[in-house]
Amino acid sequence: MKKLCKFLWILTAVIIVISCCACKKNQGGILDLTYFNTAIHVETHDTPINNKTATEIKNVLQGLENRFDANKQSSLIYTFNHAIRDTEIDNLTEQDAEILQKVQLAYTLTDGYYNPTIYPLVKLWGFSPFTFTANFTPPTKEQINQTLPFIHFDKIVIDYQNKSLKKTDDFTKLDFGGIIKGYASDIVATVLKNAGHTSGYVNIGGSSLTLLSVQSLGIRHPLKAGKTILSVNTNGMHNLSVSTSGDYERFHIDTNGNKYSHLINPFDGYPTKTGIRSATIIGTDGAINDASTTALCLYQYKSNELNEFITRIIERYPDCMFFLVYDSDGVKEIYTNKKQGEDFTLQDTDYTVVNF
Repeated sequence: MKKLCKFLWILTAVIIVISCCACKKNQGGILDLTYFNTAIHVETHDTPINNKTATEIKNVLQGLENRFDANKQSSLIYTFNHAIRDTEIDNLTEQDAEILQKVQLAYTLTDGYYNPTIYPLVKLWGFSPFTFTANFTPPTKEQINQTLPFIHFDKIVIDYQNKSLKKTDDFTKLDFGGIIKGYASDIVATVLKNAGHTSGYVNIGGSSLTLLSVQSLGIRHPLKAGKTILSVNTNGMHNLSVSTSGDYERFHIDTNGNKYSHLINPFDGYPTKTGIRSATIIGTDGAINDASTTALCLYQYKSNELNEFITRIIERYPDCMFFLVYDSDGVKEIYTNKKQGEDFTLQDTDYTVVNF
């Protein structure tokens, strides 16, 4: 229980700061829940959340958790992970298919840096809810090399026509943690909109956020607790999804003081050390945002590969904005496709803005 509580506490660190100064919050409502082993905060700024809407939100979240939590024995993911190769898991639902399509898209867009078969490495590095521990010893190179052959998305066979799923390797396992929170955030926001709400937000774990409408948006400083590194000029923007990933959210420290991020490179099997301390994307698809911010932290900073990925994202989602916070070897930069002053305000002047 202590392990799980500590894991939950780390997940609930607030990454995104929201303000709605023009609203009287006592006119709205607040709903605090816990699903996916993380805190969920739903807030409206126009009218209270009625019982019918609250129940629908809970049902949506419970349904997603029951279906996609790798640790729930009744879930699709648990069933898949414990199946032997070539065993068909059939009767996929329309929602299953929708999420699998987003997973495939995210994998393709990110060159495989977002890889849903990362679960064996997540478990090996002690970042699953039941392996997270304060007494951490990193895995050996041999253990990592033994695990890497299982981290291949091409070992997953999805048959949309026959609504089935199978794997070609007994040891390949799925983990949708890098995408499901953003998806859930968007679904809950849709429930709110269908109930007539026009102002407020859904915050899942502090890293996945869907905005109905807010006055301003601040991005948490990855190295200064309680501070924002920049604030985005929302200018009346609404119906947006925001995702942030960073190497400061969840990590291990070994007995020698070495820090190991939960963001693991699926190609070499090691936690990221790119110097990208956080990545934020503001766009229209929470699931793709979630996967993309994870991937952004794994690319080498300002590499051709990174720039090609960003180009693909912008081509597919022209209105999206991204912010990478880089801090390494004395270099402090904000890498973005937006203009300082016009689109955002820099709060920490130790950093230099570099435009994409």
